[in-house]
Amino acid sequence: MLYLVFGACNYTSTYADGFGPFESDYQPRTLLTCNGKLYLLYHGGCPERRLYLWNITDDTLSIAGDSHGSESSIACYGDTLYVGYYHFGDSAITVNVSYDGGGTWNTVLVVDSSEFKEDEPALLLSDDTLYLTFVYEISGPEIQFYRLPIGLPNFSIGVVRTPYIAHNSPIFKAPNGDMYILAAAWDLEGGGYVLRYDGTRWHYGEVLSSGAPYDIGFVGGRVVVAGVSGPKENRSVVVCVSDTSLRFSCSKLAENVGRVTNVDVVAGIPTYVIWSDNSTGRFRLRMFQTEDLNLWSDFPLDDYLPPTGNFYYPVAALYNGELYIAHTTDISGRPSVALLRLDDNSKLERSDTSKVPCRYYDEAGRKTTPKRGRVILGCGTRYIGR
Repeated sequence: MLYLVFGACNYTSTYADGFGPFESDYQPRTLLTCNGKLYLLYHGGCPERRLYLWNITDDTLSIAGDSHGSESSIACYGDTLYVGYYHFGDSAITVNVSYDGGGTWNTVLVVDSSEFKEDEPALLLSDDTLYLTFVYEISGPEIQFYRLPIGLPNFSIGVVRTPYIAHNSPIFKAPNGDMYILAAAWDLEGGGYVLRYDGTRWHYGEVLSSGAPYDIGFVGGRVVVAGVSGPKENRSVVVCVSDTSLRFSCSKLAENVGRVTNVDVVAGIPTYVIWSDNSTGRFRLRMFQTEDLNLWSDFPLDDYLPPTGNFYYPVAALYNGELYIAHTTDISGRPSVALLRLDDNSKLERSDTSKVPCRYYDEAGRKTTPKRGRVILGCGTRYIGR
């Protein structure tokens, strides 16, 4: 089902819940750590249709791609970063690479150009091979799985077609070396599943029979999937846990939460599940945590956020033992990207932006003053939006 996005670009989207009016503006895509640094990949909003990579550790910003951003992924090893995305101009699955930690970018691969027939790319870099999955809609749709030994100019080898029709979500590597793909059916009430590829054949495990899975992680030998179930306007947030046999046991973290914008898993000890819902009439961030994947407790993020405004699209990562959460907010009256930090004392750091100098960038990622047109701004660890 398609939902009209009320943004400057006026394009449609297949997002699960039709998040409305800021869906096309300033969305975090991935927080990740690589080579001792913390990065945020986010969409810069309409009309730029650009993907930005913010090196939070070094405080540098670069344009990583040219896309509306809802379909993008990143993988890294050392200072080499790969960004895969759905190119806005020619509808191609494109992979850009940076060999200097995001300072400069080069296009190394365009899989195809097929007029909006390919989407949802996901990347995984393992040893000397880059793996790519995406939804190939021309003859299916079907998930395609590509392998690229580093150094070759294209994905002309290693195509593995799965027999499943789905919308693709990120791909991860489990501790045993197998490849996992989390997928949700196009019919948003049709559920979702996990695919595990052992190098020879695909193994299948159903996660939700009604709803949509959002994210996947691994704790020891167990697979953790978080998503939503129930009617679109009144979701429940669900977490499902499995061993490598892909038989899942699911439980509800929260019921009757309204609409949900994103659900993110940060796997480890403890494990966190973070999402945004409008159960109180505005979109707010919520987080549950567990030490054993059995007993979950609610962490009150509302205690550390402004009492007004909306908070969308959370993504999170652990960095130097602290939990970082990036999200979209309209607290300033326009969509912005905010970054929050949860320290090892379980207290969320809120920067005093009146005392911390702000950083400004132009659309090319160059530091500038706030008087030079539209800018990307950041104050302390607080906002990095326009």
